[in-house]
Amino acid sequence: MVTIRCTDRTGTCMAGEFCFREHKSGVSTVLAVCDAELLGKALKYGDVDFEVDISFYGEERADAEQIMDMAERSHVMNVVGEKIVSLLAENGIIDRKSALMLGNVPHIQVMMR
Repeated sequence: MVTIRCTDRTGTCMAGEFCFREHKSGVSTVLAVCDAELLGKALKYGDVDFEVDISFYGEERADAEQIMDMAERSHVMNVVGEKIVSLLAENGIIDRKSALMLGNVPHIQVMMR
């Protein structure tokens, strides 16, 4: 059994705290995940407006274990939020230093395989 580590900077991780959507095209899967509280929010990066859009990130909820299971099957991940970035970094999937900061919110796109 694999232990899933999930602690944001406040030290908490709650069930259903992520929103996600799997985008499938042929044999490829893009997994879009955001911290649930960011869904529908507008973030700023310099002159660029970034919307955590429901149509891309989805409204379906998942916990850390479910997200990690989906990550194993995904080809690409697009993630936004402190909690999801912390989860992936703590489990060795991404390097937190590669995050693009949208204000104080991290965003990462990663090729999984």
